[in-house]
Amino acid sequence: MTDDEQEDRGQRQADDERVGDARPARREPEHVAEFAGPHVALERLLPEEMRPAGGGGRCALIPGIRLAAHPRIISDVVRPGVAVGSLVAGVSLRSGDVEIHRLSGRHWIQLLVVTLACLIPAAVIAHPGSGIVVDRLGQVYFVDMVSGVWKLDVHGALTHLPGPAFHWMTLDAVDRFGAVRLPSGAGGDIARIGASPTLLLGSDVPLAIGQDGNLYYPSHEAGTPLQVLRFLPTGQRSILGSLPAATPRGPLRDLNGLAAGPDGSLFYTEDDAIRRISREGHVSSAWAMASCPPLPGKSAKGSPLLRGLVVDSGGTIYVAATGCGAVIKTTPTGQVSILPQVERPWSPTGVALFGGDVYVLEFQDAESDDRQAMLPRVRRISASGKTAVIATVTRHGPVKERPFP
Repeated sequence: MTDDEQEDRGQRQADDERVGDARPARREPEHVAEFAGPHVALERLLPEEMRPAGGGGRCALIPGIRLAAHPRIISDVVRPGVAVGSLVAGVSLRSGDVEIHRLSGRHWIQLLVVTLACLIPAAVIAHPGSGIVVDRLGQVYFVDMVSGVWKLDVHGALTHLPGPAFHWMTLDAVDRFGAVRLPSGAGGDIARIGASPTLLLGSDVPLAIGQDGNLYYPSHEAGTPLQVLRFLPTGQRSILGSLPAATPRGPLRDLNGLAAGPDGSLFYTEDDAIRRISREGHVSSAWAMASCPPLPGKSAKGSPLLRGLVVDSGGTIYVAATGCGAVIKTTPTGQVSILPQVERPWSPTGVALFGGDVYVLEFQDAESDDRQAMLPRVRRISASGKTAVIATVTRHGPVKERPFP
């Protein structure tokens, strides 16, 4: 062993003695992997001097927390670590604490972030995925926050597609982004799976393919105003427009959903509002609701928590009001109607259209912070209002439902 290695070991032993009983016991990877939690930007938790300049490495950390991490932040709390390039990292939770170690030269610095839930807004701590799309053949694709992506073909067969378990998804029907290097960094990752069609998945931001065939998504850099970015198949990136820094509820930190509209416009959701972005980048209000409408067996006091949405060619919007447990339809003239709703513990999170049918992604226990408990299913609502669950995923495998005629 070299002198440097001996000095590092001695320093580490001294740190262990100082930490004492505060350090969680090691867990076996198979137990640790049962945890799944939020997507968190680590830069928001670090002092300015420890934040990476121009972005840093990214890795999926046990117990499922995605950290935008400085390449030198490492931890041995859970296990020796998960190596991603130059980054080796791991995280352990104990009584709501997150313990992170940073190696700077030969000196260990321990950063203890106490009660993570108190530092991060509740909407960020955990939320279900909202990605659901239908291709030109009528095949349905939807996200699962544990398994990744599922495909329901026209015969009702449900199959799993290998890939990341990200929140958002959009359909690249003609594979325009099949070869380009997709955006990745501290603000989130965009991945693709499959071909004809290609599915584009967003880890931390919603995605939409516009009428012009370009990819749109919001920026997600800590400490900067939100912007909607335009990404071309050539890899060029530009700014479509900047979003208002604040909403009636407070600062605008994230978008819940994003969808393409007619005339080159885009629509996005906040917790209680839908806003429109013109092709020139101007932002206007499309629709807002302060609380859930009165629904049988449901409280009207909660926040709507608007998430996934879809806009038809005439400008009618269908949006999943997760907090209300309902899909809401609003027309360009301001007429609002509620589609056939579901009973708890199921809540809608995403919406897609095909023909005259509406396809709704729903999650069981959508308000839970345990991804294992968030079971996805797909419900189809016909133009006549007839509704049926056509696919359900359990943690023991998919369940094929009997489709309605």
